[in-house]
Amino acid sequence: MLLSAIRLIWLCSFVLIVPSLADAAPDADEQQRIIRQQQQLQRQNEERRQEQERLLREVDPPNQQRPAIVDPETSASGKSCILLESFQITGAPEGMDSRLRVGDFPSCKTLTEIDAILEEITASLIDQGLVTSRAYLVPEDLNKKILHINIIVGILEDVRVNHPDKDLNANLLLPGKEGQTLNLRDIEQAIDQINRLPSYQAKSELVPGKDVGGSVLVINSESDFPLKGNLTVDNSGQESTGERQASFRGTADNILGLYDGWYVNATKDIEPSQPGAKSESLFLNFSVPYGYWTARWSSSYFEYEALAESITQDFHLSGNSQTHSLELNRVVHRDQTSKTLLSGILSFKNSRNYIEDVYQQNQSRKLSVASMGLQHSRRLWGGVANAAVSFERGLKLLGALDDDTVESSDRNPPKAQFRKYSGNVGYYRPFNIEDYELAFSSQASAQWTPDTLYSSERMSLGGLYTVRGFRNESISGDNGLYVRNELQWTSPRLSNADLDEIIGRPVTTLGYDVGWIKDDPYDPLEGGRVTGLSLGLEINKYPISVKAVWERALDSPSYITPEKNVFFFSLGYSFG
Repeated sequence: MLLSAIRLIWLCSFVLIVPSLADAAPDADEQQRIIRQQQQLQRQNEERRQEQERLLREVDPPNQQRPAIVDPETSASGKSCILLESFQITGAPEGMDSRLRVGDFPSCKTLTEIDAILEEITASLIDQGLVTSRAYLVPEDLNKKILHINIIVGILEDVRVNHPDKDLNANLLLPGKEGQTLNLRDIEQAIDQINRLPSYQAKSELVPGKDVGGSVLVINSESDFPLKGNLTVDNSGQESTGERQASFRGTADNILGLYDGWYVNATKDIEPSQPGAKSESLFLNFSVPYGYWTARWSSSYFEYEALAESITQDFHLSGNSQTHSLELNRVVHRDQTSKTLLSGILSFKNSRNYIEDVYQQNQSRKLSVASMGLQHSRRLWGGVANAAVSFERGLKLLGALDDDTVESSDRNPPKAQFRKYSGNVGYYRPFNIEDYELAFSSQASAQWTPDTLYSSERMSLGGLYTVRGFRNESISGDNGLYVRNELQWTSPRLSNADLDEIIGRPVTTLGYDVGWIKDDPYDPLEGGRVTGLSLGLEINKYPISVKAVWERALDSPSYITPEKNVFFFSLGYSFG
């Protein structure tokens, strides 16, 4: 019965499957670009996963519970009533009146009905996050045949951030909020900004203030060592530069006392496939919050060398690229179950390529790109759903390539001042079948453009982070989409205590991915579909992590020849 249920759930996930993808066989530079793009996808997927798990862990704080309203004894019969000619509410927050259901006036209201109106107002306050605001009946106005409800809005008098080592500055978390209406959404945002730092864990509590309706927010923050790192050795590199790679990922938290977060990722080949071949990359990220705003700066650098073989002679290829991005995002809406974020990004990209150390101007370029995006995530059906859309536009800033000055004999040349639309939707749902702990996730990503794009802006499919089953082959194009489906099973604790202490709870994953690239009438090697299957086993027992993955390409265009079976293995060590 269990196997049948798992099989049924897995088959249902394939409803999301779409036609697969294809594109031209990439050269060495294109292969290296694919590595960089997939590393970026890995970081984005990891951020989505962390956000999904964080949303699932969130529960409504105790002070969000609607206070019980006890009916007076005189209203128990529900027969006596008070004749009221009008309804009046004072001190109401903006937008409350339109939400209330108070009935018709004039009318005769029982005490039960009056209490129901008070409960409706209280519920509306809580739904808006005004958990310390209170609604009161003004009894003397009943003699005037007026149902008068007065709302005393809760005020945030002060904010204190307590940490075992020091008091932290609260101005960056709740700027300008002291002395204003206390809103639970503001507090949740402040806690999120602290907890986005890997080594920090913050919780909040409200204590009475000096004045009536006033409260003091106390944020209790704990942290362990602010520096964390991970060393990993794997075989995820490319054949042209060496499959075996070593990488270091590190984080540093609150170094400047601004709730600043730092991230670094460095990768280098450790066994080049041929003399002179190499692959090195470095990625840096810095972020700092200000209330509902977050500013982020990121820079990446990549360098490669490879040998291109031909019938007559071999050619030494080399190149480097760098990308710098400045992002500003703001949470524009949040409630008990969802969050919406608006972001703007300005990026500068510079790539330089060489053949036999001779600079190749037609394969090197500078691009400036501006993008606007909207992201939304919410708890849904016991899981977390997310969606995002974005628009990107190539600019003529910072010395970027100008389409008006480029001469090309191509019938449809790529554009530096391009337009590109992107979107993705995803869902993550943990569940149990009998004693088995399972989780299903699906993520779909797509992009569309009316223009021909340079390789750095195209969609590339094939690899660990797009369509699995492809190592040294991939397809790319201007327009396309892909869907990743994954079923995860976390094994129960082992009965052997010694073995359980060594390997913990292994995680088995089964994945099925599919993608498609739109055919290009000007390029016969652009267009098609790819599908792939993967089976993986991961053991995480701090500080050691081990991961083994088998992948197989199921479908691909005729112009690429993927390996029948692909095996990936990684060994990691974490510290801090």
